[in-house]
Amino acid sequence: MAIAFHGFGMHGRQFAPLEKSLGDEYTILSFDVFFHGHSELLDESDATILKGMPISALIELIDLIKVQFNAVELSLIGYSMGASFCLSIYQQNPQIIKRMILISPAGLYKNTLQSFGSNTIIGKKITHYLTYKPKPILLAIETAHWLRLIDKQLHFTAKYETRNLQTRLVSFRSLHFYKTIKPDVALLYQQIKENNTPVLVITGKKDKLIKAKKVENFAVGLASCKVILVDDGHDIVNQKLNPIIEQHAKS
Repeated sequence: MAIAFHGFGMHGRQFAPLEKSLGDEYTILSFDVFFHGHSELLDESDATILKGMPISALIELIDLIKVQFNAVELSLIGYSMGASFCLSIYQQNPQIIKRMILISPAGLYKNTLQSFGSNTIIGKKITHYLTYKPKPILLAIETAHWLRLIDKQLHFTAKYETRNLQTRLVSFRSLHFYKTIKPDVALLYQQIKENNTPVLVITGKKDKLIKAKKVENFAVGLASCKVILVDDGHDIVNQKLNPIIEQHAKS
């Protein structure tokens, strides 16, 4: 059994293109995380959002899935933000995780800007302000694109995710509610090494959001961790990955 966590702005059906390479080996459970698709958080007050999601709630979900499906061990699949979910789950109980497949993964190194926005008083105030007064962030997006700090793909995504109040609320809530779903990178490295856990990381050479070099640096010295670089950007969950997964992530 494999549990799959989608990326920001996506939904549980994101991994459908990978059915060819994963469907024969895994029963895949992929669902919408809060603020995406059809999942609903009962209390979406700012107080709850800013407090963050307890990691214990995520582990309770995993325990429930194990009981429901009578699973002794699990594999984890994550794209972008979803990789942080996988790594945080693994960190809590690495012995039950058979394998991880991480695509354009967040969580393998610290994101300073994200930490500032979600963990500091001024960062929280700025992100709250920009949610309701978006002109500065819209200008920043256009400036970053003009300076080639972000590529065409990320430019489109950034504009799309800030196009109205509802999408900006998704960004605000995801940033703050999931700030607790972040692994301790040093401990994570040690756990993967000690447990010799197979980890396949696929990331884009042209990704402006997740730096390929930093991902490669994390894997140095981890015999069970394989990093595959593809000639693409951040949005790489498509059928082109099937041959890579078939070659490198089979039992």
